[in-house]
Amino acid sequence: MKAIQVIIIGIAIILVAIFLLKKPENLNLEGHWTATKIVLNGKDLLASDPMAKLFPNSNEVFISQWSDSLQIITASQYKANASFEIVNAQKAFSQINLTSTTPSLNGNFAMQIDTTHIGPQAYRVSVKIGSTKTVLHFEKFVNIPPWKPEFPRKGKV
Repeated sequence: MKAIQVIIIGIAIILVAIFLLKKPENLNLEGHWTATKIVLNGKDLLASDPMAKLFPNSNEVFISQWSDSLQIITASQYKANASFEIVNAQKAFSQINLTSTTPSLNGNFAMQIDTTHIGPQAYRVSVKIGSTKTVLHFEKFVNIPPWKPEFPRKGKV
């Protein structure tokens, strides 16, 4: 009986160590992004849309890592959905495979991610996805608040 308990505890410790030390292999692009350029099948959706010029922050790209989906919504209520798979995530220039009901969002696309340091705690992350006739550029501003030390308690100092 004690041997079974030792084996179960040993397996549990090994599983916890594996989950703690394992690094994720894919990039995490999840969240709401502001679209700066959307060209589908050679047609620029943002340049031809008068609503996009009036409301530039209403052009959004939603990325969900849970369902591996990408959704594009413009100010004129144009919507396109695609599911994705990131290939070669460790390299500077990765590839992303998109599958969608929209014909221009099907296939392999080159993906480039660029992070620009704006201020002491602010960054701009821009993502460029493109092929010959389809281009998607979107960006996000990230503000990382400073780390605040924990308030000293009795026995901690």
